[in-house]
Amino acid sequence: MQQWANGESTAATLLHQRYVRRLVAFAGSYLSVRIRQRVDADDIAQSAFLSFFRRAKSGDFSVEDSTDLWKLLMGIARNKVKSRVEYHQSKMRNVDAEVPLNPAAPIAELALVFSTDEAVAFADELDWVVKQLQEPEPTILQLLFEEYSPEEIIQKIGTTATSIQRTRIRVADLLKRRSLEKF
Repeated sequence: MQQWANGESTAATLLHQRYVRRLVAFAGSYLSVRIRQRVDADDIAQSAFLSFFRRAKSGDFSVEDSTDLWKLLMGIARNKVKSRVEYHQSKMRNVDAEVPLNPAAPIAELALVFSTDEAVAFADELDWVVKQLQEPEPTILQLLFEEYSPEEIIQKIGTTATSIQRTRIRVADLLKRRSLEKF
């Protein structure tokens, strides 16, 4: 912390690397499954770090040791979570009022492209992948299959471009791992 305050640019990176995983997990522990469809714990952690560095630069904080820093980061993240949850539970945006999409809809269209055996095999693989995912990843995957653009997905479920890209990478990694396990 002192190194960063003294203007060492790498110190901010080191602070971020030291606490980011814990802060993402901490923020995620405050998000319900429904809220996770719209709010990403990574985004909360990044926002918390941005607020911390901005306010620390202007001298708003006095941190003595790593325990104080962690408590401060948790407090900032908790406030960010609270704010985002309130936003997404407001009357017009209430996440609990959403109607879930039919996850079987894109599967029915497979018959138009694949033989019956291929469609069943693909559906089995897709089912396995979906079971490995955590919200909002299954919803993002379904919308991608339904050919929504990233911009439309962001608008529809309130996610981020980062979450969409992360979902694509995760699905590709899962499929690659699955194919290696079979051979």
